[in-house]
Amino acid sequence: MADLAEHILQHVAEHGACDSLQLGRILNVDHQKVVGAIKSIQAFGDVLRVEQQSGEHWELTAEGTEVCSQGSPEGRLVRRLGPDGLPRASLGKGDQLGLSKALALNWVKLDKERGTVLPIHPEPPLDTVQASLCQVRDGHAHLLDEGQRQDLKRRKLLRQVVVKSYRLEQGEHFATQLSKPETDLTAELLANGAWRQRPFKAYNFAALGQPTDGGHLHPLLQVRSEVRQIFLEMGFTEMSTSRYVESAFWNFDALFQPQQHPA
Repeated sequence: MADLAEHILQHVAEHGACDSLQLGRILNVDHQKVVGAIKSIQAFGDVLRVEQQSGEHWELTAEGTEVCSQGSPEGRLVRRLGPDGLPRASLGKGDQLGLSKALALNWVKLDKERGTVLPIHPEPPLDTVQASLCQVRDGHAHLLDEGQRQDLKRRKLLRQVVVKSYRLEQGEHFATQLSKPETDLTAELLANGAWRQRPFKAYNFAALGQPTDGGHLHPLLQVRSEVRQIFLEMGFTEMSTSRYVESAFWNFDALFQPQQHPA
């Protein structure tokens, strides 16, 4: 990761502003790894000025990748046909799909008497679907017109995806070598005077402190409060208890304490 970060900084130093997707292609590195390296560079402060941007691009589906390597169903069908054609009954499910497309393109014809599929052209025509998908695979989707792209999308051979990338420029403290800033002023730095040349991490005075452990209501006090509320809702009233010394008579009277009780 550190080597990749240095490669990114070196590229920005030599070429100026660039895009993370472009960097991935130039360095032959997956875009997600490039993004991870950019995030690690940002931890060193204002080394890079990073601006997020999003764009749409076209990519092959799994079926589109198969068609790109093996040809479209109609193309494969035409290549299988000899001068005498093939019996329609021998065509599989994929061939049936290719047959309908080949008929629409006027590549083949049906001999209803013999029940065979015959080629119209002596040589198989160019498989335009396969050629178009190969252009997209090679990063040249812009060479296709909108109609071609939408037709391939309807056939689920192509999909449009939104890709988020980052525009990179040199920041205020740009450097091709990364040095981790010091977080503490140690006795060693003071003794050898290295603190004068070393960068220090800035304090974040807007940061919030750790949450304090607040008080909690005691379970017995909670029960007392609930019972008190019940009595008040029943119509009872509270007697004044603003004295330090309170007679126990009322408590015993309220509880109907018997005279012979040991208390």
